[in-house]
Amino acid sequence: MRPRCSVVIPVRDRADVVGRAVASVLAQTFAAVEVVVVDDGSTDDSVAAARAVADGRVRVVRQDAAGVEAARRSGVERSHGRWILLLDPDDEVSPGWLARISRLVDSTGAVLVSCGGEQVHADGSTT
Repeated sequence: MRPRCSVVIPVRDRADVVGRAVASVLAQTFAAVEVVVVDDGSTDDSVAAARAVADGRVRVVRQDAAGVEAARRSGVERSHGRWILLLDPDDEVSPGWLARISRLVDSTGAVLVSCGGEQVHADGSTT
């Protein structure tokens, strides 16, 4: 089955956080999703961290270091979903994120959706 949404996560040397980003996408209430993690020449355990939480909806692509934009482009080119969403390796999304975006697209016929987020700091404060 072709996923409706592809989430592309470029990563370079962020083994400390990329697993949580992948896990947050896999925890979505919206199941028609794939995750494409593009390792941009990491020298740490970023690939292992991404694979540790992976299931059949996750693909990890490796490339020589070429920069975040090249990694995003590579992930987009390898995506199978109708909609492509970009996350950074330190992003975590709430379980209803894709369902809300899908409802917005369906109800408005949008061709582009841009959304912001809430940043939670180590002291518990948010911006």
